[in-house]
Amino acid sequence: MSAMLAVDWGTSSFRLMHIGASGELLAQRTAEKGISKLKVTEIEPFLRQQINSIGPELSTLPMVLCGMVGSAIGWQEVPYLECPIDPTVLAGRLVALQDARPNTFLVPGLKTLSEYAQPDVMRGEETQVVGWLSLASNIDKERSLLCLPGTHSKWVNIERGRLSNFSSALTGELFAVLKEHSILARGEQRNDPNAFLQGLAASAQSSSLLHLLFSTRSRMLVGMHGVASCASYLSGLLIGAEVSAALKQSGSIDTVHVIGGANLLSRYKLALEYCGVHANLHDGDEVVARGLWRLYTASKHAGAVVQ
Repeated sequence: MSAMLAVDWGTSSFRLMHIGASGELLAQRTAEKGISKLKVTEIEPFLRQQINSIGPELSTLPMVLCGMVGSAIGWQEVPYLECPIDPTVLAGRLVALQDARPNTFLVPGLKTLSEYAQPDVMRGEETQVVGWLSLASNIDKERSLLCLPGTHSKWVNIERGRLSNFSSALTGELFAVLKEHSILARGEQRNDPNAFLQGLAASAQSSSLLHLLFSTRSRMLVGMHGVASCASYLSGLLIGAEVSAALKQSGSIDTVHVIGGANLLSRYKLALEYCGVHANLHDGDEVVARGLWRLYTASKHAGAVVQ
């Protein structure tokens, strides 16, 4: 099996990876150049520039892309596939990029119905799930709950090696909006672990999130935490509410597999442990690289099979 290029291209960020024949990460480039920051006509030139920065000789390698690059605001829109879905089925539904670079494929997003019969969608996270599944034990593949924190956090149910269903939480985006455009966390902020834990504790004591959100300001006004600690307390409130709701929906469970970056991994670990649940942490960059490689090697374009 030859080497390949893999791209995780979201709304706000870009990551290009050169992956070896055995799935090893050989080189990578990252940039704060998400799809929302580029015109359609700028996408291919930017990608070519990033490939050349690793090595012009790589330009002929096959490439698989996931994330918002395959959305209506991306390079080429590809459909959502229905859950439950097996990784081999997803691999068989890679979509060839039209009228552009040859041997280039887009990973479809996924859709499902939530517990409340509302539609839910993901683009990009499905690749992390595939990467996690390729490394998981048989016991974990049988039944697991995954948490993929981010702008729109995903909680994914795994059953018998398939992505059964999932639900989204607007936690990251809501935090950003409230921090930048409300009175709750004005001024320069600092990371305050104690204020974060106080936010977790408050979220556990009340189900009225709208009331608790205002306490970010009222607690500061009466001296319970400093002005610079408001964002940390707010983060604790929002993450605590998200985790509590997800665990309640999932029923009895003692371990959650959390996939993401270091900062969010540590915060979600604290929130899960506060609820009495063990957090098994996985690096998001490593998992998405593994997932894109597995999807390509399992596809008809490479002629291999997922194990």
